[in-house]
Amino acid sequence: MQELNLLKKVQGMRSDAQQLPFEENSFTVVAAVHSIRNFPNKQSIKRAISEMKRVVVEGGSVIVVENLPVARTKAQEAHLKMFKCKVKYSSGELYYFSKRELLEMFRKAGFKNEDMEIKILDYNLSATTILFKYLSSKRREKGV
Repeated sequence: MQELNLLKKVQGMRSDAQQLPFEENSFTVVAAVHSIRNFPNKQSIKRAISEMKRVVVEGGSVIVVENLPVARTKAQEAHLKMFKCKVKYSSGELYYFSKRELLEMFRKAGFKNEDMEIKILDYNLSATTILFKYLSSKRREKGV
């Protein structure tokens, strides 16, 4: 934050993503990066996405970055197999969501298809390919 000269502009805080302590239309951008998969279940993810939608201003953006369960290399294939095993035999983590599952969670949170834009970025990492999900709320209707 210091390197980006944001110390006086950004303040960290801890809160429940399912019940954000902010008024409606408080932010121009709301983002979750590699975090929704760490929620306990899909219902809690839907509530968090709904809260993100509630606190973003009209014309603002909700951005979610998550991995897809897609393997394009042997290293990614091995990662998926090991991670699936970890999820199966431990608790507290969900497996990677498919593109369809992620879209459905956003639809259930009140986003419309025409408001969603998806970009898939592949940096050829050893983990799975990255889903960069950009959801503009420019056409958002009040109370939806």
